[in-house]
Amino acid sequence: MQERLSIILLNVKGEKNNFKEIFERIFSKIIINNDIVNSEGSYTATFFDDTTMKIEIANGDKRSTQLPGMLNLYSKIELPNKKLKESIMTQLKLINNMTYMSFEVSNENERTNSIINYIFTFAKETAAILLFPDLKIYTSNQKLLISPTGETDLEVYYPVSSIDYVVKEVILNDSDNARIEKNTEFLKANNIPYFKEMKLIPTEANTDLNVESDVLDELITSYIVATMASTLGGTKDEEQYNFIFNTLNKLYDIENLLTSPDKRVLEDIKNGTCTSADINNFSWEYETCAILLWALSLDEFPSQNKECNVDKMNELLFYAKDTSNIMDSLHLRAKEEILEKADLLNRYIWALDEARIKEFNIEYPLNYQIIRYQLRGLQRILNWK
Repeated sequence: MQERLSIILLNVKGEKNNFKEIFERIFSKIIINNDIVNSEGSYTATFFDDTTMKIEIANGDKRSTQLPGMLNLYSKIELPNKKLKESIMTQLKLINNMTYMSFEVSNENERTNSIINYIFTFAKETAAILLFPDLKIYTSNQKLLISPTGETDLEVYYPVSSIDYVVKEVILNDSDNARIEKNTEFLKANNIPYFKEMKLIPTEANTDLNVESDVLDELITSYIVATMASTLGGTKDEEQYNFIFNTLNKLYDIENLLTSPDKRVLEDIKNGTCTSADINNFSWEYETCAILLWALSLDEFPSQNKECNVDKMNELLFYAKDTSNIMDSLHLRAKEEILEKADLLNRYIWALDEARIKEFNIEYPLNYQIIRYQLRGLQRILNWK
């Protein structure tokens, strides 16, 4: 088997809907039929010499596992130019998308260099920087940004960004400004780091709150995934699975509620084919449920430090004789109230990342995982663009 070279594109934007279109346009001269094949989230491009390039866009769990380690590694590298180091770390903190690209390497340096040049062009168009196997990071202009030994080609660096992410002006109305002011004052009063001018924030203009029934559907979907994962714990127990499924199906008609991805997750849990990491991640969905219960006025605003009360949640959602109590009590909170909490949770995440990178403690009690899953719930129902 030929050796493969792997390059990771680090981008400030999430999965792009036009990723395939951009790739095919840039690589059109060297791939067969100007097409790449998508299979379960991974792409394969075939070159004219019949070798292939594999492309994988990292999912949220993979990103959340690898990005903190990367930030920790480069934060410890000394650069004489402190402003440059600060700019580089700002860039790395903006990364929230990782695209893995690997291709077969031959003895023909011209071929290898040509493919790498195409990858740099692709990186430029998608506002990415590039991480090579030797852990050197390059800009899309092929300049060395930083190496593990503190090397760089630059004296000044301005963080790259996609047009949608940073360059595009954030549209703020009076309510947005008031919300930001209120939350940053709270952070300041509690000695929590803050960056008032954050670009990636929920606003009135870039969000569209779901209707009440859709939020309830989101709650039930998250709840059944969390319940199945935490109860079965990665083991195959068809009897227990069927008991949980049938109980919730009678209450919420979940057979008609679940999406295809939800069904695949439940099928994996049922068959005992999930990894322990998968089970752990799915179990954290209880925190998503907690914030959605609050959004529907079915519970108080949950703690950002203590795990939610699953027993209390089960009494409401699992052991109910019928759904009349829930339906009579639920009332979707106002969009502004939900936006305020989403903005605050988002700023908590920034503060915790800042503390981890700069290696200091935040005394205010905050739990990163709890907040991450709570924010995820609000992002879903706000359709945060």
